[in-house]
Amino acid sequence: MVGNNSLGTDDGSGYAFNPVTGQPYPPNVVRLGDFGRVMAEFWADGPASTTPPGHWNEIANAVVDHPDFERRMTGAGPELDRLEWDVKLYLALNGALHDSAIVTWEVKRNHDSARPISLIREMGSFGQSSNPSDSSWHPMGLPLEPGLIELITAQSSAPGERHAHLAAHINEIAVLGWLGHPTDATTSTAELAGFWPSTGGPISRLTL
Repeated sequence: MVGNNSLGTDDGSGYAFNPVTGQPYPPNVVRLGDFGRVMAEFWADGPASTTPPGHWNEIANAVVDHPDFERRMTGAGPELDRLEWDVKLYLALNGALHDSAIVTWEVKRNHDSARPISLIREMGSFGQSSNPSDSSWHPMGLPLEPGLIELITAQSSAPGERHAHLAAHINEIAVLGWLGHPTDATTSTAELAGFWPSTGGPISRLTL
């Protein structure tokens, strides 16, 4: 169960019942990795979009546009006219977004650490660090993990093998990553993961 968190925490256990209908929710089990990818896609937006801060404004607009919404401060008191409501809404919302951005970049500056995808690519460019007697060994390389981080070999990239699409990258490191959106998201899951060179390719979607 996800959600129903205390303010400022991630301690929620979800809702047993729909707060609108009062009925229990039907079973809805989703793989955690898929849930994380969908959440990342929802918030990432990207070029030619409102970007994540603008996303919050879109959500606010959608709430206000609902026919049952009443423009009352803190949900009580007299109903405000549209202009007064909009001024107060955008001032409060975007002021909070501005403060959040300050905190986010201050934390980033203080810790000054690389993104995981940057480390994966850097270490993958060195090679593998698991077997000194094998090809592409480097003490700063990625540790090999069957099914997750593998060395691309002539055998593993032969036609029909798991690295067949990586035959041009023999002795490089392949990392299991998200291939991108499936052709039909309602029925397809097999396209959500596959091996890609650690130094590039759709694995970059992991940065979302």
